[in-house]
Amino acid sequence: MTAAGASRRAVGTRTRRSHADVVAAAALVFARKGYAEATVEDIAGELGILKGSLYHHVRSKSELLYEVVREPVQEMVDSLEQIVATQAPADQRLDEFVRMHVATLIRHFPNLSVYLQERFGAEAPADSIRQLSRRYQTLVELLVTDGIGQGVFRADVEPRLVASTLLGSLNWMHKWVRPDAATEPAEAAETILAVTLDGLRLRTPQQCTPPQCSRTSAHSPTGPSVPGKE
Repeated sequence: MTAAGASRRAVGTRTRRSHADVVAAAALVFARKGYAEATVEDIAGELGILKGSLYHHVRSKSELLYEVVREPVQEMVDSLEQIVATQAPADQRLDEFVRMHVATLIRHFPNLSVYLQERFGAEAPADSIRQLSRRYQTLVELLVTDGIGQGVFRADVEPRLVASTLLGSLNWMHKWVRPDAATEPAEAAETILAVTLDGLRLRTPQQCTPPQCSRTSAHSPTGPSVPGKE
């Protein structure tokens, strides 16, 4: 084989890309430039291929956005479903949820960073991502509701507000966390858990300050109540 032939063969090998390669490149480009500013040419450039070659894998940029976020978001929902379904005390399940969320965010960082910074409309297939997001929120609310029912968490908190606050803290991590840091993600999880669980756990009169005790006793004179489900 001539040198020129070997060179052409090497280039051909380098430029063959799998569907997974295309999705991974799109995740990097969307995370770096934002979906609105990114172009198909940018993604092709990330892969070192021509723009037309991308259309062997996907039909449009919007389809690529869906492909980037679908699997990691589904993975998070499936993992949380399993955590909620166990019989462990609610505070232990909340602990497991937070650690799972942080670990999954780091493992799929470019993809989930795109998911957290973009907005998904009501059209298919984006609507399926919105449905997964709503299911995830509902599962976190169920954890809080279970904790109130078990007498583990205070009864004077609103599960939806707690879930939104906790998810806001967790999801904002994509703005500042360094995925390659050895300890930073784990430290973030520990801090979020400490703040959340310290605020949620039911306190005895000896453990709480007077305002906390008065609120708790006012809402649960004979024990914690279970909020009604919508």
